Amino acid sequence: MVEGYVAELLDPSKSLVQVETANNEETRKKLEQSKWNDLLQAGTNNIQLKMNKEEVPQLINDLVGMGIALLSVNPTHSLEDYFLSLTTQPGHVESFAD
Repeated sequence: MVEGYVAELLDPSKSLVQVETANNEETRKKLEQSKWNDLLQAGTNNIQLKMNKEEVPQLINDLVGMGIALLSVNPTHSLEDYFLSLTTQPGHVESFAD
């Protein structure tokens, strides 16, 4: 459960940025060895970073500089996206046993 004002929940410095590449596995490994490692979101099959939207151009430059073939870079910033980011990570929903 998360509580707060919409402005705080949708803080642009905490945007989720989804990156799709020709080889996501290789890209994740390269990002883990870069300055972007601390922003990578664990527990997702795709590449997501929680970061300031204003840093997206630098991320793109760095990915291209690493020789990564980008397919898309999508910053998301809505209550629905925020909710999904909280509820789709492992460990957020406990199983119920009767």
